[in-house]
Amino acid sequence: KYPNTDFKKERQLYFLDTYKNLGQADKMVATAKEILADDPKDFTAMYWIATIVPSVPNAATNTEYLDLAQKAGRGMLDNMDATFAADKRPATTPEDQWKKARTDMQATAYKALGWTAMVKKDAAAAKENFAKSLQSNPAAGEISYWLGLTIVGEKDPSTYPQGLYHIARAAAY
Repeated sequence: KYPNTDFKKERQLYFLDTYKNLGQADKMVATAKEILADDPKDFTAMYWIATIVPSVPNAATNTEYLDLAQKAGRGMLDNMDATFAADKRPATTPEDQWKKARTDMQATAYKALGWTAMVKKDAAAAKENFAKSLQSNPAAGEISYWLGLTIVGEKDPSTYPQGLYHIARAAAY
């Protein structure tokens, strides 16, 4: 009844969480877009877009989703220092957990950028972003798999061992 109140953002975040719990990825993305329309630097909305879009069926053929994932990944990286500044750390969160959260968010941002580049057939950018994601989170099997597919997809036999290594590494994780 009153969509434009002081609590609009909180309401949208509750919708985002509800759609997550219901497994409705498309509605999550739509709600995150609404949040970003009001606040282009909202880290939560960017995080969910970067996380959800690569797993949405047919997202690779949807140019809007590709653009959203790329903007979300770039936005996360651009706002990383402000979001994870020392003065923003909650008093109940230990410093090592705060640093780990930042590292995890970097991995997510690079994953979104790598996935977007992979889908757009930009192997150099995909490999660069996947490598940065793996530096932040070495245990990410999905990223290793995508990196392996990207390397093998270049059809350069001299790089096949590296590509096959990442595919095998993904299977180990």
